[in-house]
Amino acid sequence: MTDIELASLVQKSQLLTEAEKSYWATSLPKMTPQQKERLIAILHRAAKIQWNEQIQNYLSLIGKATQSYFRKGQPA
Repeated sequence: MTDIELASLVQKSQLLTEAEKSYWATSLPKMTPQQKERLIAILHRAAKIQWNEQIQNYLSLIGKATQSYFRKGQPA
């Protein structure tokens, strides 16, 4: 798989946040072939997860709660 194909796979992943997608996109050129193979395997496994609206809403709620928690912990 080429880096372009792998970058596309990263962008299509429902498992990754936008920040994670950005991280992986910038990290691809520095990764070893073994690291890339591991990432490909993880993304292929994640693609087989049957995502539905309920799971997506749950993950979104967790993300919002986490962001809210960390914002409250920062000085105003």
